[in-house]
Amino acid sequence: KRLDDNLMYLRDALPEYSTFDFDMQPVHYEITGDVPVSQLKVKMKPKPWSKRWERPKFNIRGIRFDLCLTPEMMEHAQKWAEPWRPYDMLKEYDTSRLEEQIFKE
Repeated sequence: KRLDDNLMYLRDALPEYSTFDFDMQPVHYEITGDVPVSQLKVKMKPKPWSKRWERPKFNIRGIRFDLCLTPEMMEHAQKWAEPWRPYDMLKEYDTSRLEEQIFKE
């Protein structure tokens, strides 16, 4: 088990993080116990990546961004956070009547 539920970023990580030995021995845990979470953070291949994993919308905790991005790049990525989205009332506003009026004109 990893820190993140969505592991798509492993496509852009170094191959050592997405492979395993076929001769591994099984590790047995108690049935009632929780599966331990791996705290391992992966190192990424050089950019370009398939997605902009550094952006806050992905909420990725399993990547070591300090190794592949400068502080300026991380600061720029934080500008995409959009913290107002959960409170945006106009996003839920019904604009169908306004659209009808505009199309009639």
